[in-house]
Amino acid sequence: MAFDNFAKQILKSMFGDSIMTNVAVASLEKSFDLLILGNHPPIQKAKYLPSFMKQYEFNICEYKSAHDNYHSHELLKLLGDFAYFCASKEFGISDSLDQCSLWFIVTNATQLKNKIKKERYIEPLGTPGYYTVQNLRPRFYIVSIEELDSRNMENAFFMLIADAVKFQEFIENNAENDELIRELKKYIKIKFLLEGKKVKNVEKVQVVKHKIEYDYDQGIRESIEDWGIERVIAAVGLEKVIAAVGLEKVIAAVGLKELMFYLKKNLKENDINDLISLLKSKN
Repeated sequence: MAFDNFAKQILKSMFGDSIMTNVAVASLEKSFDLLILGNHPPIQKAKYLPSFMKQYEFNICEYKSAHDNYHSHELLKLLGDFAYFCASKEFGISDSLDQCSLWFIVTNATQLKNKIKKERYIEPLGTPGYYTVQNLRPRFYIVSIEELDSRNMENAFFMLIADAVKFQEFIENNAENDELIRELKKYIKIKFLLEGKKVKNVEKVQVVKHKIEYDYDQGIRESIEDWGIERVIAAVGLEKVIAAVGLEKVIAAVGLKELMFYLKKNLKENDINDLISLLKSKN
């Protein structure tokens, strides 16, 4: 999913080589989403990640967006990924259990409640939105983004991969936090771009947009520079990208054949008529 790809790119941009994405599990045709190296200086210094992650050398993470369906047996899959990962690295049992932690990060709290919380060994930690599997090593954390305290700076990264409702709550609660807004400006712009009108343009949202000098078309252009035009098209739609940068740049980037394939695959009749009108206005 495009949004998941953006989430991983944001992490890579923030923390560089301290983050690995789509990590292969030994020689198997499978992978987990993220490996966060908790002992690396960028992670140790990070203000916007949970302190739990800094206690472990290897944080093995699986992320489920608001669009994903999941079940409790996927916790076992993550355990299996952990075992194969450690075996491929030839870690000893002690190092594997002591230096690794597992993270199952979910956006949809309803699914978590209906499919995972009812499991007997899932218990809440003292911090809202954090759960663990009882009596298990390695330590297994479950994060429910929807339940997190959006004022807690250790949760700030999770707010950037939350759904639009939670992200708006985060923006409204931190509109006066100039340091946070300044440091996360680039990523907040991307999130506004991705969510579009799903984030209501209430007063505090307008305040933050003014602080970060947010402009929709400019946001598209900046995102293309940072992430590439194909990812931006996947995230916001072809029509909006053409409106922001022009048809010629889109064709140059993706090719005419790919553009035509995209049009046939993704656009409905009304969308095609709108696109034709847009192209005529550009000529």
